[in-house]
Amino acid sequence: MAACYKLACNRCDYAVEIWDEGNPYAQDWRGRRWFIYHPHLFEGVVHEYERHEGRFVSQEEKEQLLRHSGNASEHVCLTCGRITWIDPRVEPLRCWWCDGAAIQGLALVGQTCPQCKAGVIENRGIWAIS
Repeated sequence: MAACYKLACNRCDYAVEIWDEGNPYAQDWRGRRWFIYHPHLFEGVVHEYERHEGRFVSQEEKEQLLRHSGNASEHVCLTCGRITWIDPRVEPLRCWWCDGAAIQGLALVGQTCPQCKAGVIENRGIWAIS
């Protein structure tokens, strides 16, 4: 089961929700990621892909989607505080929005708040379970 943790600043209203298992995906030939949301399986991604393309996909395309897969976990930017989904195996740990340094979501606990720059981020516990 995946757990969602609420991380919040002890001085301002900044808060983020971080899932502990990341976001598995398959990547098509264009580089677009098709996320596999729990509890769906890979076949759910194939159906979404077919609906988007407006046609059935070949076995070769299905195999290509399986070969190009990964897990993009939630990372938090230390500059702007936004969440960026990064697969650290293939992408730099940089924010999509401002190009600031990003860290894995749960590693934000104990860091200086990216919003107010005065508080410290605390783990407020499990917020949801999937």
